[in-house]
Amino acid sequence: MSPRIRVINSSVIEAASYFDQLCKSAVKAQSDTELQGYVAKLTTNEKIIFEDLLKIAHPGMLLIEYLLDYKIFDDIIDLRQVIDNLAADDFIYRLLGGGSIDINKVLALINNQLSWHELMAIYPYLDDKLAFVIEDINLFRQVWLDALLFFAPQSKFEAPSAQLQIKYLEQQLNKATPLAVAQSVMGKTFKMVADYQDCCFVVSPITGNPIRYFNNQTLIVICPTKSQMVDNIARQLKVLADPSRIKIIRLLARETLYGKQIAERLTLSTATISHHLEALNSAGLLLLEKEKNIKYFHTNKSAIRLLSNRLVHHLLEDELDVNL
Repeated sequence: MSPRIRVINSSVIEAASYFDQLCKSAVKAQSDTELQGYVAKLTTNEKIIFEDLLKIAHPGMLLIEYLLDYKIFDDIIDLRQVIDNLAADDFIYRLLGGGSIDINKVLALINNQLSWHELMAIYPYLDDKLAFVIEDINLFRQVWLDALLFFAPQSKFEAPSAQLQIKYLEQQLNKATPLAVAQSVMGKTFKMVADYQDCCFVVSPITGNPIRYFNNQTLIVICPTKSQMVDNIARQLKVLADPSRIKIIRLLARETLYGKQIAERLTLSTATISHHLEALNSAGLLLLEKEKNIKYFHTNKSAIRLLSNRLVHHLLEDELDVNL
């Protein structure tokens, strides 16, 4: 049976992406006026939940497991009604990752038969910043969905580049399989694939990098517009346009080090190294791990490979369209 293939804009994905962008800015600057205006309307308990929500890496994209199951891409109100009607165990099950989690472990967590730390020992990839969700599941659900709904209208816009990208993807899907197109968009060959019944390519002018989500039945690929992708390539190349940063990338591809160690290896001041690390990290070219008060850095090899693949593809292999 052939999979159902869709290439779309999604107001739900836009709302989730936009909310993630706001949360990133809030981490960098607590004075963000847009968020402050929203927080001012919350009750004391809601503010506590919302402040914890801002600490999650991608609070908007927590929606993705619900999208994979219910495929409501165009109406966040409809999706909210579905999520509101879920039992607590079903809600938490999908929030934490769906099929990768044992539903019985979720039930034990909700019934205080299993602690969050015990759950993380079983599933170490879980975000420890989500632990607060269990303290008041219904209040978290309300605050999270209220925020997404509030910011959704501000995230909707018609971008000509998005329509051009939709047309381009449709042309590619006429020539190749959905899996081949998805791998081309992502710039890599997938190690895990399934016999997908539904393949959805969502074009987002907000998302700077392609993102893939999937379960056993559904594949969702969030695609930046070509102009957004080119902007991102240019931004990363600009960050790399310094010999010292090239040396840092080469060094950290072979070892995981902290700032002082890097400074000693390259005979540069720690202040100079800190400046370079901040720039490389903000461009997504480094991975950071904190151990107590020390920040360790390592080259994000997948990001470097993706940059290389996308640059070659865009400059040499992609069909020429001056508007893209």
